[in-house]
Amino acid sequence: MSETGAPNAQASAVRPKKPLPAFDRRLLFPMNAAELMDRVFDVYKVSFWPQVGISLLMGIITSMILFVGAIILSIAGGVIGVAAYQLSGGVSAGIILGVSVGVPFAFLAAYYVALTNSGGMILARQAYYQERPSVDSAFGGAMRSSFRVSLAVLAQIAALIPIIALCVFLLYQWLNPTGFFTSGFWLNMSVYNMNPTAFALSVIGLVIAVGFAAMLATNPFACAVACALYEKRVFFGALARSVRLVRGDFWRIFGVRLLGWVVVSVISYSVTAVFSLTVSAINLVSKSALPDSSGVVPAVAMIEIVVSLVMSVLLGPISKILNSLIYFNQRVKKEGLDLEIGIEKMMSDLPKQ
Repeated sequence: MSETGAPNAQASAVRPKKPLPAFDRRLLFPMNAAELMDRVFDVYKVSFWPQVGISLLMGIITSMILFVGAIILSIAGGVIGVAAYQLSGGVSAGIILGVSVGVPFAFLAAYYVALTNSGGMILARQAYYQERPSVDSAFGGAMRSSFRVSLAVLAQIAALIPIIALCVFLLYQWLNPTGFFTSGFWLNMSVYNMNPTAFALSVIGLVIAVGFAAMLATNPFACAVACALYEKRVFFGALARSVRLVRGDFWRIFGVRLLGWVVVSVISYSVTAVFSLTVSAINLVSKSALPDSSGVVPAVAMIEIVVSLVMSVLLGPISKILNSLIYFNQRVKKEGLDLEIGIEKMMSDLPKQ
């Protein structure tokens, strides 16, 4: 009020804040695998449009970064490769080229992972804490933390190099006696003598085995990106923190991550299967109804690209939300994060003095 008793114009212009949402008591209890997956989709529903927006925004930015980075690395690789070959010969040139291009590429890949994950995980944290998800704050937080999260990703790569080298060595020892790595093995191999079903099952089995092994190897670091993002842990500090959080629940967390991957894969492949059947029907109808159906093929290819991009934008946030909730759930179980959240919520509900 002013001295004359009239309402203050500045005070009347301030809009009253919306009341805070009712406190979700599920935050006060650790979640099992089924509850965790339910909570993932609850968080996704609350933050759906911000998640889609940040996914599109980060997708555009990372695509531009990868495009420019690929051009620079290609030019630099050609110059370095020619110079190294002239100076030191073939083998040494290959090593120099591999290091000079591989190291920057690893940094570029780590930065890509950091940008594509950080924004969605910040939105997941806001929704988990029952705050209003904001694309602006998620984008700003992702950009500010991108270097720190990139270091955590690089630390994971460095930690996995011995495991990858061991797997490659074992694979070589297993396949080398069969002559798999010789040209004669492939020249004598006829496509017509191969069983297509057996070949397809072998390829599918190999892909599943590699994916299973990769998920198993990275499971101790399931919370590393979250630790770098939420706790500002750097490099191997994020990995060590993740190992401590995962310890004692290794197989449960592995099962949850595997379940999340299966759910996303089933949804993605179901849509892809429906689209493939539709494309097949369109091709069949166009060939029988149109004398010249050459224009249909590019249109179908373009639609296929658009569908894959849309599925990536819609399904990508699920893994980010899952990783965030695994981190929060482990902190609830081991460190009383539930009490911290409850106290903060109670303090925020107290009337202001």
